[in-house]
Amino acid sequence: MSSTSANIPAWQQKIRAKVAALSAPTLGTMSMSSLKATESAQLAAPMSRENLWGQENGTDQLLSILVACVENIRTAAGTCINSIQDLKNTKPDPAVWKATINIAHQTAKKSFDKWLDSATDDAIEVINRLPEAQQDGAADFFIDGMDIIANTVDQVSSDLGAIGTRYLSDFLKGDWSGLTKVDNNLKAACDGAIHGVNSIKR
Repeated sequence: MSSTSANIPAWQQKIRAKVAALSAPTLGTMSMSSLKATESAQLAAPMSRENLWGQENGTDQLLSILVACVENIRTAAGTCINSIQDLKNTKPDPAVWKATINIAHQTAKKSFDKWLDSATDDAIEVINRLPEAQQDGAADFFIDGMDIIANTVDQVSSDLGAIGTRYLSDFLKGDWSGLTKVDNNLKAACDGAIHGVNSIKR
C-alpha cells in the first residue's frame, strides 16, 4: 500500500472503489476530481455536529446529497431530450439528426459522471466531519444510495443511447411519440431512485 493510500481512511477508500466499480461498465472511468456544485449540497459553511445526521450520524446531509444527485441527473437527461426535441424545427436529415442525437447522449453521459463525482466528494466531506465511530456506517449508507443511483444512471443512459437506433426513422417521418415515451420513462426512473434512497434503512 502506498503512503498516500495509507493516509486515506478505509471508509473513504471503500467509497471511492465502490463508486468507480459502479461506473466502470457503463459510465467510463470517473475522474473523482472536485467538481463542486452549489445546488447538489449546501456545504460551503462549516456544519456543527448537531446539524449532522439528524443529531446523531449525518444521514440527513448524505440523503440530501443523494437526492440532489438524482435531480441533477434528471436535469441532464432532460437537456438531452430537449436537444433532440429541437430537431423538430430543422430540416430532416438522417446524418445530421443521428449525429445530433449521439452528441446529446455523450454530453448527458459526461454530466452524469460529473454529478456522481460531485456527490461522492460532497459525501466524503460530510463523513469526514463525523465522529470516527460513525464514519463506517455513514459510508455504507452512502454506498447503498449510490448503488440505487448507479442502476438508474445505467437505465437512463441506455435509454438515451438507444434513441437514434429505435426512433430516428420515426422522427424523420414526423412521429415523435417515441421521444415522449423515453422522456416519461426517464422521469419515472428518477422518481424511483429518489423513493429508493429515501427508503434506505438509517
